[in-house]
Amino acid sequence: MLPALIYIVKMDETKARGTALVTIFAAVLVAAAIYSKNCYLNWKIAVPVAIGGAIGGFLGAKFVLKIPKQILNLFFDFFLIYTAFKLFFAS
Repeated sequence: MLPALIYIVKMDETKARGTALVTIFAAVLVAAAIYSKNCYLNWKIAVPVAIGGAIGGFLGAKFVLKIPKQILNLFFDFFLIYTAFKLFFAS
């Protein structure tokens, strides 16, 4: 979704990330409601993990906005290469 927002819709990278996050958040809420309705959700684990995720998301969003885009892009490139190697060489 992010590349489509950036290259097709011509949206700024920061706005594209925010837009993608809101879209993902909406999908997660719907999926969580369905899982909960069908008793496939462990609330004792989900609540503390969700709180940790919210705190991490808040701190991450504040931190990432202070990093220059070139360094952030470089970090993301290395992350993708690392992930590709891990997937390719996984046994």
